[in-house]
Amino acid sequence: MDDPLWFYFFQMHLRFDGFLGFPGGFIEHNETIIDGVSREVQEEMAFNQSMLKLTSDDFVCRTTIPYQKSGTNFKKMNLFFFSKEISEDDFIQMEENSKKAEHFGSEILGIIRVPVYFWREKGGFPTFLTNAFACTAKPQLLLALYKNGILKKEEIMESYKLLHQK
Repeated sequence: MDDPLWFYFFQMHLRFDGFLGFPGGFIEHNETIIDGVSREVQEEMAFNQSMLKLTSDDFVCRTTIPYQKSGTNFKKMNLFFFSKEISEDDFIQMEENSKKAEHFGSEILGIIRVPVYFWREKGGFPTFLTNAFACTAKPQLLLALYKNGILKKEEIMESYKLLHQK
């Protein structure tokens, strides 16, 4: 990595089920994807939607997965993932506000900073990848780190190699 590592922070949730994930939920009827994502961030992070200002440039990926839940007629679900660069002050405010969020203590048990650095032989990011991630959260994280220029493709691949060395 060429840049100082302490400038890069990603937040994830420690969820009620013990998995790491990102804010998320269903888009409500007559709501745009960006409005729905902004609303979910507000509900789960207590971060003012006007400060977040998501745009289509913040889009990272869409994943379609099977979805079967009793009482619904859906056969698949589209997961839209966004990442947004914010100031360090806003990042710290988001961490503090998250403790006051509507879903804190029930759906979300805490905020986790992703260690986007390599420490000693396998420490830092490669070790972080051994955690349990919800659904598509790990590939979403990797894509966001790559899309935003925080990690290069080679660094992501090296993390996996270090992680799986015997």
